[in-house]
Amino acid sequence: MDKDDATELSLLDGASARDDTIRPADGEVNAEKDGEIVAEQDVEIKTDGDAKVMTTAEKLIMLTKFMLPLVITQMVPDAAEQAINIGITSIASDEMVTLLASYGLAAYVTRIFAANSMELRNISIVLVNTKRDNFKMTIFSLVIGTILSVMLLIIGLTPLGTWLIRDVHRQSQEVSDTTCSIIAYLSITPLIEAAAYYYEGGLIYHKLTLYAGAAKFADFLMQVIFVIGLLFTPTRTEPVLVPVSALYAGLIARLILAVGFWYVFARDKLPVTSSREKPLTVGQGICFWFPLTLVRLAQVLGRPIINLVVSRNLAVNVSEEAAAQAVAVLTAVYPTSRVFFSWLTDLRTVVPTFHKQTDMHPKFKMKFLTLYATSCTLLVFLINIILFITPGVAYGIMTKVVGLTDELAQLSLMPLKISMGISLLIGMRSHLSGILLAKKKTIYLTPSAIFRFLSILLALATVPKLGLSGANLGVTCLEFSFAVELFFVALACVLVKLKPDLDITSCWKRNKPKPEDVTLMEAAAAVNPNDSSNNTGAPHAPP
Repeated sequence: MDKDDATELSLLDGASARDDTIRPADGEVNAEKDGEIVAEQDVEIKTDGDAKVMTTAEKLIMLTKFMLPLVITQMVPDAAEQAINIGITSIASDEMVTLLASYGLAAYVTRIFAANSMELRNISIVLVNTKRDNFKMTIFSLVIGTILSVMLLIIGLTPLGTWLIRDVHRQSQEVSDTTCSIIAYLSITPLIEAAAYYYEGGLIYHKLTLYAGAAKFADFLMQVIFVIGLLFTPTRTEPVLVPVSALYAGLIARLILAVGFWYVFARDKLPVTSSREKPLTVGQGICFWFPLTLVRLAQVLGRPIINLVVSRNLAVNVSEEAAAQAVAVLTAVYPTSRVFFSWLTDLRTVVPTFHKQTDMHPKFKMKFLTLYATSCTLLVFLINIILFITPGVAYGIMTKVVGLTDELAQLSLMPLKISMGISLLIGMRSHLSGILLAKKKTIYLTPSAIFRFLSILLALATVPKLGLSGANLGVTCLEFSFAVELFFVALACVLVKLKPDLDITSCWKRNKPKPEDVTLMEAAAAVNPNDSSNNTGAPHAPP
């Protein structure tokens, strides 16, 4: 193999990396440019040679440094939610069940809309290459957030919200009124989260996960400070202001830090334009974002639907008080279990980030990344066993940390044990989703979202016949839906592996600019003027 062949293979190996290296267009024969290309190839070969000395320990350290801030990024929202629950149980001791159930319902309705904002982070990680792309996607993110906020405000201020809580969920009028008020108060959160998530994605792409984690930690810290501070203010007479004020304080702090960190540390790393790829369009962003949003929407819709069915069944068969109590238990159980395994969701960012060669590291093998994801998943499962199976530990968490009454804490023990298996399912799902994300095959995730939603409906219709009810029923149905989703994500990965060239849609693919067709045909005609396939429209010279 001569030098030109070797350098060409080096370029192909690094083609998937998003860096500033400009790949030569096919057909270029300019001698001066060829010299520049050879120089660039020599640099890549040198980088690859340096990368080979990277040991397994160094790779593990790099992955851990990347993931550790993301652990905080994912755990903090659930810890913050528990801080708000503690504030509710401390301030509204006389009406704890009512306010806890109201905030739980309002939070889940709000999360349905805010979840669409979360997937904007992946646009920054995968698609944005230039400052021009960033400007377009920033406007796109703000427009999406504004639309979601307006929709949420309509639910909170119109009879639609009353119908959703009072009639559909079969809650009392008091719970319905309080829930609608909280929804209206929280209507601006999708807009704030859209901007925050988008810029967090920019930090993650540049491996500045420490700053993304710091922004999320500031969110948690501000919520805790506000909850403690509001304990000594007149809001004790208006307990609904406690969770709302604390949530906004955290979100605003997180947004300010995320945008600030991006402008200081990441903005200058993006070129103004790129000659390697065409500019990103809004249509390409939508085509990449929509399948991920559909998956996220199916995931977030699961818990409100479960709350709905559980609440209606108990309201009809037992009482409205029992229905509110079950929703209150689920409101406490969901974040308590999630706080330990929620960070596994960010395992899907590992493959797109490390399964390619960059100037910072070599291309990590898929086998190594799979073993790393498996180790993280088993670690979380072990932690769940220790906390939720060991006698007295889970009860102490629910009473002393969360602040539930003895009755609600007892009702929470079995749902916590049932939820342990979710960590295994989420860890595997996240790693497989990362493979599809790296290949820009997000459209293949769509069936998993649809079938997960259908599986929840199926479980809610059949599992009660086994004797389960209340919070136990809710967590069991949720775990079943995760298993169904994992099956279809794994099926999609197998399909992509067996049929790598199969492409359902290519609307988000950004083709590299090609040389002028006329120039290529004229060059070919000069080599073989009698070849009719090289006809440029001018008559051939006589032989």
